[in-house]
Amino acid sequence: MFKSQQIILLFTVIILSVTIQANAQCGKNQEYTDCGSSCPLKCNDNSLQICSLKCIVGCQCKPGYFLKNNNECVLPQEC
Repeated sequence: MFKSQQIILLFTVIILSVTIQANAQCGKNQEYTDCGSSCPLKCNDNSLQICSLKCIVGCQCKPGYFLKNNNECVLPQEC
């Protein structure tokens, strides 16, 4: 019984560690998300896109920011 508790604790620590590291690696005006859009808003991209409902895990632009060609998140007036 004690051994199984140790294993569960170890997995919990590993998962938390990975999540914290991912959060720390996001760029300026970005945030880590477990379920982000597969079609983020992009500068100078007015084309219609068919987006899937698939969750994208990782760093994405914060709300109100657009993705520039250099993967930088900027306000619309900075596009």
